[in-house]
Amino acid sequence: MFCHPIISLRGSLALVFALLLGGPAVLSAQQLNPFDEPEPVEDPLPLAIGNAWTYTGDVWWAPPNSRTVYRENVKWKMEITDIVERDGLRAAVIKGHPQDLMLYEEGREQGDYLLIATDSGKYYLLDGERATAALDQVRDPTDPLIDLVDDPDLVLDLPLFVGKRFCSAKELLRPDRLNCWTVSDEQITTLPGVAGVIANEETTSFLLTHRTKANHAIWNFVPGVGFTSFSFGTRGEPSAVELVLFKVELRSGDDDSMAADEATGESAAGPTSTPPQ
Repeated sequence: MFCHPIISLRGSLALVFALLLGGPAVLSAQQLNPFDEPEPVEDPLPLAIGNAWTYTGDVWWAPPNSRTVYRENVKWKMEITDIVERDGLRAAVIKGHPQDLMLYEEGREQGDYLLIATDSGKYYLLDGERATAALDQVRDPTDPLIDLVDDPDLVLDLPLFVGKRFCSAKELLRPDRLNCWTVSDEQITTLPGVAGVIANEETTSFLLTHRTKANHAIWNFVPGVGFTSFSFGTRGEPSAVELVLFKVELRSGDDDSMAADEATGESAAGPTSTPPQ
């Protein structure tokens, strides 16, 4: 899902990180021609009340006015707590998000987010006070929804294909390709380490990268599952995040049962008991 100014490492480094962290197993590469018709996925980013994604990995951080860098193991949960639909859009109220861990400080708590999906396949992520204000707009049937989202809020633009870029029109023209999301790679993968999905079932994973002069971000996105890994780093500050999807819980369309087996792992919202190293 979703956004502070963020970027990418080189695609090759991103894939190395994913493999070292136990990410999706790469079976073969497949690149889409932007003029080809991609096979549709019924719900590319499943948005329903109760759907949840739990990530596990490490954060690197330093206390204020300190040169000591800590590495902390975390589990971090993102959960949809409400859905509001109107006028061709769906707004998902979200508790917690991997972006909570960017520029991490000890004691960090889950943030409040609003993910707005349009019928055209665009997804916008808002946080904090902007999320609260936008939710009030969406819930007010008399509000014309003017200035609801802005181009920098765009975090996903479907369909995806290698080489696609999305951002504001102004940023899209930059020769240095900064400040835009880029679909850097597409792989046929499996998700053997993720509870709640069929381990040996082949699926498609897209590598999304974003870079600025100050920092970078990398996501892996699997249609029908969601975002399966997150990497973030800064220049000049001891702040970094490396997460992979640990468990996904998706409600079925027929009832309120969860797709994931609760016995396979704990839901978590915060650092584990493992101390900084």
